[in-house]
Amino acid sequence: MSKSPTTQGLTRRTCLAGMAAAGLGPTSGLAATDNELHHEIAEYARGLPAPNHGSLRILIPSGSGDNLAPVISAFTKLTGIPVRLEEVQVRDVATALLLDKLLDEAKYDVALPATFDVPDLVAGDAIQSLDMFDAARAAYRDEHDLLYSEGDSFDGKIYGYQTDGDVYMMFYNRRFFKDKKLTGSYEDRFGEAFTQPTDWATLDRQILHISGLGDGRKGALFSRATGYVEWEWWLRFHARGVWPMSPSLSAQFSGEDGVAVLEDMMRIGPAIAAERGGLNGLVLRWEDFENGSIYSTLSWGGSQKFHMRPGGPIANDLVHGLIPGGSGPQTPDALPYFNWGWSYSVPSGTRDAELAHAFCLFAVTPEMSLRAVRRGEGFFDPFRAEHYEDRVVQEIYSKPFLKTHRISMERAMPDFYLADRAAYFDSLSNWIGLALNDHLSPKEAMRHVADEWNFISESGDKDRKVRQWQALRAKYPVDIADYLRDLTA
Repeated sequence: MSKSPTTQGLTRRTCLAGMAAAGLGPTSGLAATDNELHHEIAEYARGLPAPNHGSLRILIPSGSGDNLAPVISAFTKLTGIPVRLEEVQVRDVATALLLDKLLDEAKYDVALPATFDVPDLVAGDAIQSLDMFDAARAAYRDEHDLLYSEGDSFDGKIYGYQTDGDVYMMFYNRRFFKDKKLTGSYEDRFGEAFTQPTDWATLDRQILHISGLGDGRKGALFSRATGYVEWEWWLRFHARGVWPMSPSLSAQFSGEDGVAVLEDMMRIGPAIAAERGGLNGLVLRWEDFENGSIYSTLSWGGSQKFHMRPGGPIANDLVHGLIPGGSGPQTPDALPYFNWGWSYSVPSGTRDAELAHAFCLFAVTPEMSLRAVRRGEGFFDPFRAEHYEDRVVQEIYSKPFLKTHRISMERAMPDFYLADRAAYFDSLSNWIGLALNDHLSPKEAMRHVADEWNFISESGDKDRKVRQWQALRAKYPVDIADYLRDLTA
């Protein structure tokens, strides 16, 4: 991935030296190794004014407290600065930040929003740019060890430090590949071996065949809840080899490709396992997948940690794969997709911005981030190259998982980081949901989505959105972008 223009050519050590010379950071000498960098940043934090509220106040998503525990412990030990956490549901961090800004309460000094929420948080002035801390920021990006960092920036500015490699992956139950009755009947029916699929058409064929055996097993658990279902459609549409929007921001999914994707999703609907928990039901879905009656699911590394826990019933039967691609010659072979991930950010209302930034930078240093990822009860996943070589991380996740995860991180296409991102994806999710529940036809649903997306694009500063989209297209991996075509100018 390309580095930010503001850090290009800078290194961790030269930037820390610049901080010291300017009186902005540590002056007692530079860290000899990456393992000592957090000590230098802690020294920098000790030299800043004490927090106005007596402690740093951090807003976190549910499930991340265990990841932050060793980071907070080390930070307080090295700086003497206490830290207080407030935990909300995984989808409520952005709402809490926007409400805090609206009410002018300034309740938080640091927050961990999802990367896909950054565009709307910027628009709502709920988080501040970290470009003012340019010299210190370079420490995070030094030596090209970040496998993905596109979610940290928006509209040419840095707004956060990614701390979680939340790339989307396929999970399969190995027992299905060993079931001779299943694999034999599939081969007899379709004239091909029942093996790990590489395209959506094959996966759908397997899903339907498994469900049709009549033994109670289901082919997949794909969340069809609002806030998730749009990701499945998004991936399937890319697999058909089409950009979702033209360079001029015209929606390109009301034609046969977009309709066909929705028809495919509807066709396999009866073969999809019922899900529990809706928007915040991640762990419930993980529990359902590991009961052994479901063949495949889309998920993240957090579920791998969950399944690999001591006594996990599916721990030894997991197979991991890249997101399937298309089946035609002019379609992507695979579609690894970074669609979540938490990012340390500084809320706009804090009176301790410099100290808050120092904590963020401390938390994502090689040593502190490794300690966070090592926590088996938390859901942060590897995102720096050295994380994958750590013995404890390998034991927590398994080497086969880490191999696929790293490939996915290195080849991941970015999420839809555009102004009004929530409006775009809420529209997509709502109309897809209506079609899946037989309230209107796939053609009608996709026409409504395209009309609404074009309306959203026209609202506000369209030229700015066009620039954002063209910049985002340029960040797609070449092995995906080269197989995507435009239908309009």
